[in-house]
Parts: sequence; structure tokens; C-alpha cells
Amino acid sequence: DMNAALVASALSTKMVQRVDEGLFQEALVIANEALTIQRQHAGSNHQDVGRLLNFIGVILSQGEDSESYMALTSFEESLTIMQETMGYGDEETSFALHNMWLLLHNERERQKEDESERNEIHTYKGALPIKA
Repeated sequence: DMNAALVASALSTKMVQRVDEGLFQEALVIANEALTIQRQHAGSNHQDVGRLLNFIGVILSQGEDSESYMALTSFEESLTIMQETMGYGDEETSFALHNMWLLLHNERERQKEDESERNEIHTYKGALPIKA
């Protein structure tokens, strides 16, 4: 009904404001509330649900490393919905795909950095003089 769409829209506006303020956890709570309403109102396979899932993925990817898997899951579900409802060549579909790629790329770079730091630590420890 129209009321649910208006509530979801207002929540989405509030969610974007929280993200702009750097309040990611608050934005995530609001986004999940909007997602629940949108799924009940429009169904789980609606493009607005896909858009919200993409935005939730963006919010989660701004958080701690432990949220990367949840962000990836949101991007995957968003991408599937966007491909089915808007088509593979649609611009918004490409945003979801790009966000997923960016998350995976950044995660890979972070892993390389962690590995490099571990190697530096071992090298440094190995260079310490051993006292008898």
C-alpha cells in the first residue's frame, strides 16, 4: 500500500543522512527496517529491495573487517535482484556489480598488506642479534 512505500522512502532518506553523518550503525538499523517494510510491501524480488541491499552492502563495507562477508552477501543478493528486475546491462545493475568487485578488491589488498606486515615482522625478528 501507499503508506508502506512512504514509510520506506522516509526511512531511506533518514538512512542516507546517517551515512552522511558517519553514523553507520544507526544507518544500518534504519536500512534493515526499511528493507523489512519494502519486502513486505513490494516482495523480496523488487528492484527497490535490490537498491536497499546494495546500500546496506555499502554501509557494511564501511565498517569493520568482520562485516565484509555480510556486505558481500548483501551485494550478491542485490545483484541477483537487479539482474532479474532491471536486466544485466542496466546502469544500476552495474553499480551493484562494481560495489561487489570493489569490496573483493579491497579485501584482497588488505590480505596482501597483512601478509607483507607478517613477513616484515619475521624478517625484523630474524635480524635481531641473539645474545647468549
